[in-house]
Amino acid sequence: MYRLKFKLMSFVLLLLTISLIGCQKSIENPNLNKNKKLATEFFADIDNNNGSLDFIDKWMMKEFKSHFNNPNPMDLDGYRQFMSDVINGFSTMRHEIQYLVAEGDLVCVGITLHLLHSGEFAGMNPTGRQIAVEEIVTLKFKNSKIIEEWGVFDFAGLQAKLTIADETVEN
Repeated sequence: MYRLKFKLMSFVLLLLTISLIGCQKSIENPNLNKNKKLATEFFADIDNNNGSLDFIDKWMMKEFKSHFNNPNPMDLDGYRQFMSDVINGFSTMRHEIQYLVAEGDLVCVGITLHLLHSGEFAGMNPTGRQIAVEEIVTLKFKNSKIIEEWGVFDFAGLQAKLTIADETVEN
């Protein structure tokens, strides 16, 4: 059931992204490939953080807002705390980019996120499991930095994979 909900949420986010793109003035933008490259580099920096949050100051503007599985956006401090929790809960993180779609200052990224659950996260004790979950993130760039993001993360899938007792977890 949670997979159906995730797919529905993903579809809604994709429609929202298409709507946002469609509402923009239709002009040629030489920054499309640049923004795709920036998005790819951003996720690589997260993956290679070695427990550091330095990537946040490198990539996020001070006015940054994150709308991620929550109706109330996180500011930069909230995002920093969230990413600290993620990094403490998962010693290995790899964003496998499935696709990038760019229009204007927006880049929509479909991701399979590979994680090793080695610390407490969201009240779940470490399991040592390697799991994969899906997410879709839309990044808004301004002056080569991220000013806003919208995302849908399969949190129900993550919880299910981390709470299944002594069973093989399928990626």
